[in-house]
Amino acid sequence: MSIILTDDGMIRDLNCRFLKRDWATDVIAFPFGEEEKGLWGEIYISEERARDQALIYDVSFEEELTRLIIHGILHLLGYQDKSEELKKKMEIKENHYLRYIKKQIGKDSIGS
Repeated sequence: MSIILTDDGMIRDLNCRFLKRDWATDVIAFPFGEEEKGLWGEIYISEERARDQALIYDVSFEEELTRLIIHGILHLLGYQDKSEELKKKMEIKENHYLRYIKKQIGKDSIGS
């Protein structure tokens, strides 16, 4: 799995070319398929969106970046967010894994 931090311009281009949506988004995941030893794919994250969203949600940049990585991994695992119901399910998973990570590495490591 690769995690690529990029800017709004590149992620907008990816979003337009591959998903036919002409706007910058926060995270896009491209699965390559499952292998015996793990899941393969690329997760592109707009650093600009992550910084803006950290301010909007009043969390650290590191926490928002961690949330977006989790979100991308969930997409690689097959989770979708194309409806409000599916978005809510992903959000519950994101919150679960974010709490787990905070507990494991300490809240101050990724913001509180």
